[in-house]
Amino acid sequence: MIWEDMCNTYFFKHHKDNICCADTDIKLNGHVNDKRKEDDINRVGNFPINKDKEKWLYSGESDIDDENKQRKLQWHELIVIEFDKNLSREVLKKG
Repeated sequence: MIWEDMCNTYFFKHHKDNICCADTDIKLNGHVNDKRKEDDINRVGNFPINKDKEKWLYSGESDIDDENKQRKLQWHELIVIEFDKNLSREVLKKG
């Protein structure tokens, strides 16, 4: 966990404009996040991943239009991983 935070800190300090999406909410000195308040204003997480806003991730804006909402899609909306627990059963049957 410490190593991961060290890597995230380095990349956010030196390559923030190239980061699309990151599962992190580290604090950065001098960083101002307009989606956060008070003690959390220096955190990079700009999208809450639960209703209580206890866990956040960083998601940058893509260059892809959301035609329905007339805005640019965020990267977390484009990067979707789904786990299909039934897929393994199908593969085993074909075996």
